[in-house]
Amino acid sequence: MGFNLTFHLSYKFRLLFLLTLCLTVVGWATSNYFVGAIQEIPKAKEFMANFHKTL
Repeated sequence: MGFNLTFHLSYKFRLLFLLTLCLTVVGWATSNYFVGAIQEIPKAKEFMANFHKTL
């Protein structure tokens, strides 16, 4: 009985870990895409240049 409970919790933990990993990868890829897309916009390039000058 104890073994089945441990296995069940382990299964849920692995499922949660896998879901978290997938969401992290999707979020990272999406943010990289949007950062790349924003940098292609001329006004965004100008804004970023001005921002870096002030720093």
